[in-house]
Amino acid sequence: MDQSLDLKDEKLLAAARSVVTEVGRHLDLDASVELWNGERVPLGPHVAGPLSIRIASPGVITSILRRPTLDRIIQHYVQGQLDLVGGTLLDLGEQFTDRSSRRRLKGVNRIRLLQQLVPFLFRKADPPGRARNFTGNESGRSRRVEENKDFI
Repeated sequence: MDQSLDLKDEKLLAAARSVVTEVGRHLDLDASVELWNGERVPLGPHVAGPLSIRIASPGVITSILRRPTLDRIIQHYVQGQLDLVGGTLLDLGEQFTDRSSRRRLKGVNRIRLLQQLVPFLFRKADPPGRARNFTGNESGRSRRVEENKDFI
């Protein structure tokens, strides 16, 4: 059974490597993605800096794929399931200031990208943990007005 888990994890690692490589080929950033096994995959052909985006587990990718919102990404970041190492969000953001990143991403083969992401869709997602130990309704959909101050 351990061997099948290893095989599943290897498939997820290979899929993640492929996705990051394809996106990185077009973005050409001076940053890497650090996968849950510690492996760093460059987001461009000439990565020289220490900046990397660390993904704690394949379930984080699954969680974001199932609910791809900025809020979900931030929640994973707050809980340490996504992290920036060797720099800050501003350092990463500076690489997107030339406004050409959208144009560069248009060259990504989206069908191939989706095919590579399929293994993540059929595994257990890692939900982001509760933020700052707030015990009320975090999503705000049915939160009482009185809870807002506690939430903040």
